[in-house]
Amino acid sequence: MVAHPPPAVKRTEALAALEASGTAMARAFDVLTQERGGRMGITHAVVGTINLYQVAEWATAHIARHNKQAKRILGQG
Repeated sequence: MVAHPPPAVKRTEALAALEASGTAMARAFDVLTQERGGRMGITHAVVGTINLYQVAEWATAHIARHNKQAKRILGQG
Protein backbone atom coordinates (compact mmCIF):
# COMPACT_ATOMS: atom_id res chain seq x y z
CA MET A 1 0.00 0.00 0.00
CA VAL A 2 1.36 3.39 -0.98
CA ALA A 3 0.05 6.57 0.60
CA HIS A 4 0.07 9.75 -1.43
CA PRO A 5 -0.33 13.23 0.07
CA PRO A 6 -3.03 15.57 -1.23
CA PRO A 7 -2.00 17.46 -4.40
CA ALA A 8 -1.82 20.76 -2.47
CA VAL A 9 0.99 19.43 -0.27
CA LYS A 10 4.39 20.20 -1.71
CA ARG A 11 7.32 17.94 -0.83
CA THR A 12 9.64 20.79 0.14
CA GLU A 13 7.01 22.29 2.44
CA ALA A 14 6.27 18.95 4.08
CA LEU A 15 9.97 18.24 4.63
CA ALA A 16 10.52 21.72 6.08
CA ALA A 17 7.59 21.28 8.47
CA LEU A 18 8.85 17.84 9.49
CA GLU A 19 12.36 19.17 10.11
CA ALA A 20 11.04 22.10 12.18
CA SER A 21 8.93 19.73 14.24
CA GLY A 22 11.86 17.40 14.82
CA THR A 23 14.08 20.30 15.86
CA ALA A 24 11.50 21.55 18.35
CA MET A 25 11.06 18.06 19.80
CA ALA A 26 14.81 17.52 20.09
CA ARG A 27 15.23 20.84 21.93
CA ALA A 28 12.46 19.92 24.34
CA PHE A 29 13.96 16.48 24.98
CA ASP A 30 17.43 18.00 25.52
CA VAL A 31 16.23 19.78 28.65
CA LEU A 32 13.87 17.07 29.89
CA THR A 33 15.63 15.21 32.65
CA GLN A 34 14.21 12.12 34.28
CA GLU A 35 13.72 14.14 37.47
CA ARG A 36 11.78 16.93 35.72
CA GLY A 37 9.76 14.65 33.48
CA GLY A 38 8.99 12.27 36.32
CA ARG A 39 7.07 14.98 38.19
CA MET A 40 4.50 15.52 35.43
CA GLY A 41 2.19 12.87 34.10
CA ILE A 42 -1.28 11.54 33.55
CA THR A 43 -3.33 8.59 34.67
CA HIS A 44 -5.49 6.87 32.07
CA ALA A 45 -7.70 3.83 32.44
CA VAL A 46 -6.02 2.04 29.53
CA VAL A 47 -2.33 2.76 30.15
CA GLY A 48 -2.29 3.53 33.87
CA THR A 49 -0.03 6.31 35.12
CA ILE A 50 2.73 7.53 32.81
CA ASN A 51 5.00 10.50 33.23
CA LEU A 52 6.35 12.94 30.68
CA TYR A 53 9.80 11.35 30.70
CA GLN A 54 8.27 7.98 29.78
CA VAL A 55 6.33 9.62 26.94
CA ALA A 56 9.58 11.16 25.65
CA GLU A 57 11.35 7.79 25.79
CA TRP A 58 8.47 6.16 23.91
CA ALA A 59 8.43 8.94 21.29
CA THR A 60 12.17 8.57 20.69
CA ALA A 61 11.87 4.80 20.21
CA HIS A 62 8.80 5.24 18.02
CA ILE A 63 10.60 7.69 15.74
CA ALA A 64 13.57 5.34 15.47
CA ARG A 65 11.21 2.53 14.44
CA HIS A 66 9.65 4.65 11.71
CA ASN A 67 13.09 5.69 10.52
CA LYS A 68 14.08 2.03 10.13
CA GLN A 69 10.83 1.32 8.27
CA ALA A 70 11.41 4.20 5.88
CA LYS A 71 14.99 3.13 5.20
CA ARG A 72 13.86 -0.43 4.55
CA ILE A 73 11.18 0.73 2.13
CA LEU A 74 13.66 3.00 0.36
CA GLY A 75 16.19 0.18 0.18
CA GLN A 76 18.68 1.91 2.46
CA GLY A 77 18.66 -0.37 5.45
